[in-house]
Amino acid sequence: LYHRLDLRIARRVQLPGSALTLFLEVLNVYDRKNVCCAEDFKFLPEPDGDVRVDRREGFWLGRLPSFGLIWEF
Repeated sequence: LYHRLDLRIARRVQLPGSALTLFLEVLNVYDRKNVCCAEDFKFLPEPDGDVRVDRREGFWLGRLPSFGLIWEF
């Protein structure tokens, strides 16, 4: 099950002939390990004839803070 919580705070400042937006955001606030993909599969035969699948999973990034500005003119 994939889920995450992202937060963003922004402040827009009006300038003569343009606007500046400053922001701070945090992606995946509670740092959940979300599976993105299967990186490797191994098929392991069992003595009873069944085949067990062993997979190694990859994960999305954990908590990711960022900040920036957007200048519109």
